[in-house]
Amino acid sequence: LHTSATLELAKPELGGTMRYWRATSDSSLYLATGHEQGVLVRFRAGGGSDLPLQRQEALGGWGSVRGFDYKELAGGDASMLANLEYRFDAISLFADGGTLRMAGDWSPAKIGVGTALNLGDSGQLAFAWRTDDQARARPEIRLVFERQW
Repeated sequence: LHTSATLELAKPELGGTMRYWRATSDSSLYLATGHEQGVLVRFRAGGGSDLPLQRQEALGGWGSVRGFDYKELAGGDASMLANLEYRFDAISLFADGGTLRMAGDWSPAKIGVGTALNLGDSGQLAFAWRTDDQARARPEIRLVFERQW
């Protein structure tokens, strides 16, 4: 189990020029199901108030919903993300889903699915597809080292 939580507080009284707060929680759990096999589950939630553009919640990319462009879904004051990955020795299958709250309303969930060739414990050659109305037959392909989760 790996978990982290952050709280950001910006106030002029603390020496800054902005006033906002932002909190995130990011947890992942790996459950071994056999030799070199297992399930990785991740859940991330974040949000805040009066967020400047650069601190607003965003989803998409290889650290969140694979198959979507980096921060393709952006501009929210809250987000939720879930990742599920099953590793079979050198091959993994994954599904990612996330939603973003903008102007008080949650967006429909965005889902990405894919497969990966595992390169040891910290690298992957991954192929991901988005599943919405902009889905294409050609996957997004990435070679990833030192995965974030």
